[in-house]
Amino acid sequence: MQCCSAFRKEFEQLLVADIGKNIPLYCSDDCWIQQWAGQNVVLMSTPVEILNPLELRFSDGKTHFDVENAMQVFSSLRKLTPTQAADERLWAWLTHVYCWGYMRSRWPIDLKVKAGNDPVKIIRERYFVTTRRSLTRNGIARLWWYVWLTHRPDDSDPFRYTKVLLSKLDVTQSLLERSFGKCREVRMSFLDFLMTHQDECLNGGNRSRIIVRQLAKALNFRGGFGLLDAVRADAMQSFLAKQLDVALSESDGLEPQADEVGEVDVG
Repeated sequence: MQCCSAFRKEFEQLLVADIGKNIPLYCSDDCWIQQWAGQNVVLMSTPVEILNPLELRFSDGKTHFDVENAMQVFSSLRKLTPTQAADERLWAWLTHVYCWGYMRSRWPIDLKVKAGNDPVKIIRERYFVTTRRSLTRNGIARLWWYVWLTHRPDDSDPFRYTKVLLSKLDVTQSLLERSFGKCREVRMSFLDFLMTHQDECLNGGNRSRIIVRQLAKALNFRGGFGLLDAVRADAMQSFLAKQLDVALSESDGLEPQADEVGEVDVG
């Protein structure tokens, strides 16, 4: 059984510092780390086991298979602890070495440059972990954390809430970029509500996107007046139901436009 490696701290920092110089290398289909490092010892061993080889599905440019890949990453690295999963050196090795082919297909830097995107920003966000928030931006770390934040091992479908989280970009951003998403009980209650009201919150195209944003905004505002994690689950559902009625009335007249592909792509 293979264990993950990790970059040595000084090497990982050097890679971050040299992103701008290495943009052509990030456009290569071949992993270049060992050649770039030369004779320097850049890897360290870790006790993190890869229980099943990661065979991530590559993006075809339209479909990214984030749900499927997230389930695979979490299952293969299910012995990983949250403390270990916050180590930027581990994720940098996975993005630059073990999962290089996947990273190239998911965020092709050469195509991003042609589209006018900032390659340094994309590389920093997707290949490295430079801040706590970037754990859900790093190309591989985000897949593990998406599941850890929503996984219910005793459920008949342990990934039920992961699928809701990744169903729409607005759902992912509403939960992971707002303070209430840090509380597991609130996070799961919000996802449960969306799942219960799929027609209004998930399947209504542009109208659903507006509704999800309004629900998240109302819940975040409510959190400013008291601890949300102290609110009973039934009271939370009632609050969201009232906010849904408000959002529906305010969104009357909006045509349910064709929805975007239900894959998270924020870079």
